[in-house]
Amino acid sequence: MKKIKGYNLKKIVYLDGIRLRNAILSSLALIKKKRNYLNKINFFPIPDKDAGTNLFHTLNFIVSELYSLEDRSVTSMSYQLSKSALSAAQGYSGTILAQFFQGFARGFSGQVRISTADFALASQKASKAAYASLSEPKEGTILSVMRDWANSVSKIAGQTEDFVELLNISLQVAKQSLAETKKILPVLKKAGVVDAGAQGFVFLLDGILNFIKKGNLKDLRTLSRNNKSSRGHKSEKEIHDYSGAQPVDEFGIVTDSSCDLPDHFLKNYQIHVIPLKIIFGTETFLDKVQITPTEFYNKLIKSPIHPKTSQPALADVTRLFDEVVPKYNHILSIHLPRAISGTLSVVEKAAQKYGKKITCIDGKNISAALGLVTMEAIYAIEKGLSREKVINQIEQSIENIKIFIVLPTVKYLVKGGRLSKSKGFIGRLLRLNPILSFDTQGHIVPLSKAFGNKAALKKAFKIAQQAVKDYKRIKFMIAHADAPVKARWVSVKLSRLFQLQEEIEIVTVAPVLGVHVGPGTVGFGFIGYHQ
Repeated sequence: MKKIKGYNLKKIVYLDGIRLRNAILSSLALIKKKRNYLNKINFFPIPDKDAGTNLFHTLNFIVSELYSLEDRSVTSMSYQLSKSALSAAQGYSGTILAQFFQGFARGFSGQVRISTADFALASQKASKAAYASLSEPKEGTILSVMRDWANSVSKIAGQTEDFVELLNISLQVAKQSLAETKKILPVLKKAGVVDAGAQGFVFLLDGILNFIKKGNLKDLRTLSRNNKSSRGHKSEKEIHDYSGAQPVDEFGIVTDSSCDLPDHFLKNYQIHVIPLKIIFGTETFLDKVQITPTEFYNKLIKSPIHPKTSQPALADVTRLFDEVVPKYNHILSIHLPRAISGTLSVVEKAAQKYGKKITCIDGKNISAALGLVTMEAIYAIEKGLSREKVINQIEQSIENIKIFIVLPTVKYLVKGGRLSKSKGFIGRLLRLNPILSFDTQGHIVPLSKAFGNKAALKKAFKIAQQAVKDYKRIKFMIAHADAPVKARWVSVKLSRLFQLQEEIEIVTVAPVLGVHVGPGTVGFGFIGYHQ
């Protein structure tokens, strides 16, 4: 018998499928308790305060898939673990964790039980798979902690056959590595916090060790029962697939639900839309698929819980590509900025399977502005241009597109974690209405502010007048968040100011964007042409 932290434990010299399942399930209760804390310290890669929520929903779905499985083969159980993780992965950390589990499953082949040495080999493969999941992996994040933990497991496995000792010592190494994240990334150093994803991974390890010590799955039955509404994925048939009367010959167009386009355009062209996710507590909705803008804003106003948003699961994007790639010679996948979302990284990971057949493009914009980028892609294709020239025209259009977003309140920026509570308090106190846009790298930037909504809109018009001076002609699109009357007023004003002959398209802001800007927001974007 050996004693670790007050528990008398027998040696555990093997893990089978049931023990592996129970150890993973045990971590869910701890993640549930700590998810609000993880949200609070979420500053990387984007301070959107949803790391804990995303990690919890990822693990919660895994619980629902594994809870009733009784397969003692560790190979079968780890395969099911990786499969369910890929299907449910939400957010930056959830996506990395799914890849970690996939790598872990590759470490076994036909084994019913594994030793500490087998576990060490699988841990190394898991860490490498996590690093490979990102095109630009960053040190001082969950990746660093995964690597340091896996290295310590490999070292300790050569000295002990006991899983209790192995997991206990390697957990301490992971905690030390976690503490270092605060010193590596400038954004974490400034905030004085550790990386939220890395902390979530350490909580996962802590939960696993807790089960190994106590052998207790307390509260898991309740957790499993309650997670059915938050599984976070549906059939691939729920991913938009608009097939219209004017197919785009050699090219297929893919975008995401942050791209707002007129209904007639979606119907007339073959555009495939990957829905992002909206999370109200334990309920998860596919944007524009399982919840309409009207339903969303009603729920947003009435719900005591402010919703979170999440990038699509890798498995969902992969299923979409598997379906559409055979239909085209080339796929152009155009998405919201890498600077504000992990969606593009997920898409790039899924696209790797098809090599050069899929071109992933950072649209550097959202809503109507991203819609303008997508429309320009269609127009370039209709000209019969080559793949290289189409891509070049898309990139040029991105450089000549600008959006102006006028918010009636800063309340939802604060709730969504995009603005600090102190700044939000001052903004509400002074009734400031911010005007936001995007820079050339896709970062959100404040352009100006005004006292009152109409004053903010008039100021946005003046900024737009300066922005269009270098162009011979311009085309506008307006997007609104549950504010159709205000959008029509903006349309009339723009038409008069810029002496526009053609009607301005008006679209509804995607609910996944409405989470952050709130009802009453209006944005207008334009593309400028030099010829």
